[in-house]
Amino acid sequence: MSTAASAQAPEPGRLLRIRVSLNGRPLKSQIFDKDVVLVGRDPECDVVLDNTGVSRHHLKFELGPTGFYSVTDLGSANGTLFNEQPLKKDFIYSGGDVLQIGKFTLWVTRESDRRADEPDRRPTPEAEARTTVLSASELLKIEQEARQRRVASITALPSAAPVVEKPAVRREPLASSWQTHTAALLVGILVGILVERLISFLIGT
Repeated sequence: MSTAASAQAPEPGRLLRIRVSLNGRPLKSQIFDKDVVLVGRDPECDVVLDNTGVSRHHLKFELGPTGFYSVTDLGSANGTLFNEQPLKKDFIYSGGDVLQIGKFTLWVTRESDRRADEPDRRPTPEAEARTTVLSASELLKIEQEARQRRVASITALPSAAPVVEKPAVRREPLASSWQTHTAALLVGILVGILVERLISFLIGT
C-alpha cells in the first residue's frame, strides 16, 4: 500500500484487531487500543508467537499522529511478508491486511470502539432510591426461615418405600416341646422291645 494514504484524517475510536492462525488453523484473536503493539517470540510481547522461526521482537505496530497504525519489521532474522510483499514499514488502514511470519498468518483490521456506543449502565437515582439494603440480622433471619421451609417440605414428603412388618415367629411353649420329646422316646423304647421279642420268637421256632 502507498504510504501517501497516511496523510488522511485520523479515525477516532478505532481499535487494532489481530487474528493469528498457524498453518491455516485459527489460534487467537486480540484487540488493542495502545500506542505500541509488539509481536515476537518473547513472552513479554503483546502478541506472542512461540516458534523458532520468529524473532524475539519480530515487528511492531505503532499508532502515529494521523490516527493510523504503522507496522515495521524490527530486523527479524526471517523477515515478514505484508500483503505478500517483503515488509520494512507500511500502514494499517480500515481494510484487512495480511502479515506472514513463518508458519503464522496475522489478519490485521481496524475496528470501531463499541464501548463508546454502549449505554451508561450505572443505576439511576430513581433505581438507587428503590434499592433496599438489608442488615446482617435481617439477612440471617431470612436465611433461617428459608432453611425451616426446606426442612418442613422434606418431612412432609411421603416415605419412598412403605414399611412392611415381618410376621412374628410362633414359638411353641417350652412344656409342650418337652412332652413331645418324652412321648417320642417312649414310643421308641416300646418299638425296640417289640422287635426284640419278635426276633426271640422267630429264633425259638
